[in-house]
Amino acid sequence: MLRDSLKQVLRRIALATPDIKYIRAIPTQVLWKVHNRLQLGGGIVEVEGFRMYLDPTEYVDGLFWFAPHQYDKLERRLVLERIPRDTEAWFVDLGANIGFVSLWLATHFPKARILSVEAFPRTYERLLENIRLNNLKNIVPVQIGVLDGRGNLPFYFDPICHGNASLIKEVCEATHQNIQEVVEVDVVPLDELFLQHGVDSCALIKLDIEGAEERVLSRFFQCAPEAQFPQLIWAEHLHSPHLHEIVEPYGYRQQLRTHMNVVFERTR
Repeated sequence: MLRDSLKQVLRRIALATPDIKYIRAIPTQVLWKVHNRLQLGGGIVEVEGFRMYLDPTEYVDGLFWFAPHQYDKLERRLVLERIPRDTEAWFVDLGANIGFVSLWLATHFPKARILSVEAFPRTYERLLENIRLNNLKNIVPVQIGVLDGRGNLPFYFDPICHGNASLIKEVCEATHQNIQEVVEVDVVPLDELFLQHGVDSCALIKLDIEGAEERVLSRFFQCAPEAQFPQLIWAEHLHSPHLHEIVEPYGYRQQLRTHMNVVFERTR
């Protein structure tokens, strides 16, 4: 009972921490470490209007446990500003991980359909569990990798941080250098994935696929019909520094850049 109370108190303090420089780091730099040092464990918690099962000993889960309100907050705010809440278009979440962005999109755009794509089997099971917790019917989960061609490829996984799993070995090594598991996964190009699932109009493609963003988008714009081009592209740029060269010829302009991501909007 005492452990549960302490766990709840630490999380309440974290969620109440004001978004002020230096102070905003307290949840992840202090409270998270105390939580794990005391081995308080995880569980099912409310996260930005939906429920998730989280294990704070894992890096990504810890962010959602202690600071979900800070996670990609500028990117999410821009999506809400640009896309009508009653849209019936598709949202495509590549590298969905355990589902935070997919769940957030499904909650805020209830008439839309969310294609939630995750390649790594164990992470995909966590994604399914979090979808079931919320009984959301507008998320279409798919276990597959996305690249610029078809095949069966090794997928490199770091158990300490499943958010760094990648089809690109060099990226996974550079990010965390703790590869302990490699599995074979099927991969398809994005244009074929759209065709398989009937994605006819797309409000947003979000890509967090650890270095594969440029290859995926290059093939997509060469092969997909213009009607499938998304209004917004939200992509991690850490391992993909040339995204603007790929998307700008198709009418996209950068609207936001953070330390992790870039968001482009189609203006013509």
